[in-house]
Amino acid sequence: MKKKYLLLGLIFGLIILFVISYFLIKNRSEDDVIKEPNNIPSVDFGMVLEKEFKSNSLWEYKVTGQFPNPCYTANVEEFVRESYPEQVTILVTVSKPSGDMICAQVISDFEHEGTFSASEKAQITLEIKQ
Repeated sequence: MKKKYLLLGLIFGLIILFVISYFLIKNRSEDDVIKEPNNIPSVDFGMVLEKEFKSNSLWEYKVTGQFPNPCYTANVEEFVRESYPEQVTILVTVSKPSGDMICAQVISDFEHEGTFSASEKAQITLEIKQ
C-alpha cells in the first residue's frame, strides 16, 4: 500500500514540476535566452573567404563581408602552421565601436585582400573573432 502512494506521489510531483517549468520557459523573454555558452551571440558578419593558388607556393585570398555600421573595424592576420599539408587560418578580428561613439546605422561593406605562402594542398580556414 505504501509503495502505491509513493508511486502516485512521485508521478504527481513530476507533473507539477513539468507544469511549472513550462510556464517559466513560456514567460521568458528573448533577451533571457542564452544563445551561446558565454551568452555572446555568434555573428560572422556574412564573411566569405575566396582563395586561389597562383604558383610557387603563393596563395591569394580575399575576405568580404558586411558590418552593421561604418564604425566597426577589422584586422586580418594569416597563420600558417608548419605541417604537410599546411594548415592556414585567416583570422579576422572584428572590433565593435565604443559605447559613446555615434554611428550612422547603414550597412558598410568590408573587403580585404592578401597573400601567403603555402603548398598547393594547404587546408585553409576562415575564423571570425570579436
